[in-house]
Amino acid sequence: MPQRNEGRDRKITYYQWVPIILMLQAGMFAVPYALWRMLSSRSGIDLATIVGAAISSQTSASPDERQKMLRFATTVSAELVIVMTVVDLCLKAV
Repeated sequence: MPQRNEGRDRKITYYQWVPIILMLQAGMFAVPYALWRMLSSRSGIDLATIVGAAISSQTSASPDERQKMLRFATTVSAELVIVMTVVDLCLKAV
């Protein structure tokens, strides 16, 4: 039969690691976001503008305005494909 104070002598030490693990997880969540923001601003392609043009083309009432926005979005998308192809070729050369 267990004694009255037998379980109280043991110390649980894993609780001290909980804040460290949570901070590590927060960093692992925030670093990709910061890296994405930094690299996307250096690429010269503004994704917010592309998305805004796509949304604007969907909500536009006039067919001419819609065609203009769709043309802009496809032009920028084609440029993005060219940039990604060049980057891929450069990475393969290294």
